[in-house]
Amino acid sequence: MKRLAIVSVILSVLIFISCEKSNDLNDSVFIRDNDNPELPEYSEWGYNTFGAFYDREAFVSNSEVIPLKVITEGGNTSFIFQGELSNDRMLMEFIMPGFSPTSYTDMLALNNNTYDLKTAGWSIKMVIDSDIKTVEILEGNFQFRRVQKLNVDEKQVQCIVSGIFNFMIKVDGIPVRVTDGRFDAGVGKGNFYLL
Repeated sequence: MKRLAIVSVILSVLIFISCEKSNDLNDSVFIRDNDNPELPEYSEWGYNTFGAFYDREAFVSNSEVIPLKVITEGGNTSFIFQGELSNDRMLMEFIMPGFSPTSYTDMLALNNNTYDLKTAGWSIKMVIDSDIKTVEILEGNFQFRRVQKLNVDEKQVQCIVSGIFNFMIKVDGIPVRVTDGRFDAGVGKGNFYLL
């Protein structure tokens, strides 16, 4: 009888602990792509991941930093992807001119829009391990395939921003191709900044 009581208490504690484990909307869920296992698969579920090949190396999100920050300032909006490239910390910032959302809910206007990075006036900034790079866009595009509301208890808490990108740039004068780019991240009060 004592054994049964002890087992019952242990099971109760384990069930309580498993229930306490939150399914946080800010967590990253990295599901590998079947064709390119170094990258996350393309998704539209708010997995808070991104990835692309920087020439032949994978530039991907990691769980140590916020994978995407959106900053609106001076009539432009920046999409800052933070992650790693061959164990180096890397930041890639896409600066979109003429789009000034006042709230993360305004991101819905980007749904199903594709931008030519060369002709639309976009710019890209990059930092690899504190080394600021000079970047010139040669060609490419950035597509918001889907931007959708995420409601919890009938209240909007995020916009899930998903899409793809491919481009060629010069980094410190050397041509680089960024291919198979994909992103899927929640944008809300914790990573949307209006400056």
